[in-house]
Amino acid sequence: MAELNREALLIYLNDLRVMETVIYESQKKKNVISHMVNQKHKEYQGYVNCKPKFNFKEPINQSDEPGFRKFFLVYSLLAGLGFLIMGLFSSFAYLPVGAFFMILGIIILTVRCVVKMQLDRKYEQVYHAEYALQHSKYEGKLEKYNAEEMKRRNLYNNYKKNSDNHISKINNDIRKMQNILNEAYSANIIPNQFRNIQGVYYLYDYLSTSNQTLSEALLQCNLEAIKQKLDKMISLQSAMVVEIAQQNAKTDEIIQQNRELLSSVKEVGVHTANAAESAREAAQYAQISATNSEITRELAEKQLAYQSAEFWLRK
Repeated sequence: MAELNREALLIYLNDLRVMETVIYESQKKKNVISHMVNQKHKEYQGYVNCKPKFNFKEPINQSDEPGFRKFFLVYSLLAGLGFLIMGLFSSFAYLPVGAFFMILGIIILTVRCVVKMQLDRKYEQVYHAEYALQHSKYEGKLEKYNAEEMKRRNLYNNYKKNSDNHISKINNDIRKMQNILNEAYSANIIPNQFRNIQGVYYLYDYLSTSNQTLSEALLQCNLEAIKQKLDKMISLQSAMVVEIAQQNAKTDEIIQQNRELLSSVKEVGVHTANAAESAREAAQYAQISATNSEITRELAEKQLAYQSAEFWLRK
């Protein structure tokens, strides 16, 4: 099986690399946006959970104070003692003593009731005044809280709306790139196990920095063994790969060079090898050319959604 034209193959592999990178960066940015939305929601919800509550601190009711109650309890016992004396001793000599304690108890009990009524009335007035004061302070806090809560809610809702819009745009880019990528892979130029971001990065790097053929590159690679190294390469080069591709997509000279090259190799392929081989190569070159035209148009038209999200996320 004849090898494809090396320059055409490099154009193809670079286009694959660019599309895989756009999808990779877009997915990564989506995750960042989703994480930030979740963080903003947690911050907002944390504030909502701190809504002030009205905890009324009741004033002290003096009639319920232990000292006040103990004071009257003692004299109530004395009055009870007077009744007891009068009841136990029928002698006339004990009557004044019993009467004294009994009358004293009645007086004390009467005073106790009168004083308690006055203290309770005073307490009720103090209670209502204190309640009104504390509730007024609470309403002031609640008003400030509600204003701040509304401000935070609006900020969060706007942030989420913008986030959803950016994610929707990113998803559109991903769908477009994935469709073009699937068509490009359907040319069956590289094996299935290399149809991923690590595979195309490896193949492009290998062929662009050596004189080896695609077949040799495929034979000498164990993707699993160098996956960690490739992941590091991707993280370092991904932004630059897309930026260079975008610049090239807007450079007429490079676009024209690629068109002329791909057009010339298609013509050569038609006149080489047997008919079946010639048809296969012609179809592959046609797919390479179509892929390059489509990806060039996509990159030249507008800034990618994940890139515009990058600037928005820095605000």
